[in-house]
Amino acid sequence: MNTHDPKRRSVLMGTLAAGTAFMLFGCGSKQEEAAVEAGEEATPETAQNAAASQMPDEPTPKMSQEGALYQAEPLDDRKCQDCGNFIAESKTCKLVEGQVSEEGYCILWDWA
Repeated sequence: MNTHDPKRRSVLMGTLAAGTAFMLFGCGSKQEEAAVEAGEEATPETAQNAAASQMPDEPTPKMSQEGALYQAEPLDDRKCQDCGNFIAESKTCKLVEGQVSEEGYCILWDWA
């Protein structure tokens, strides 16, 4: 039985080439190129500013409580009330859907 199919191989190679080109297209930014042309050194801040200018002004969608592995109990001394993403007035989180307990914890926990 012959398993070599030239059409299949050419389709796979074309898909790989197109995907690679698409990924490389977004790697550079005009601001970084302008900085290099002006003789300025490209720094992480330059790259970060370029990335931020290309981001939409829409808020980041929130993750489900299940996706964030939210639990109503703290993990050691890590509690939602001490997290930088916790909004005390509404008992909600900037990153997790729905109301959360002040004593809760999830994997997105971050020092306030």
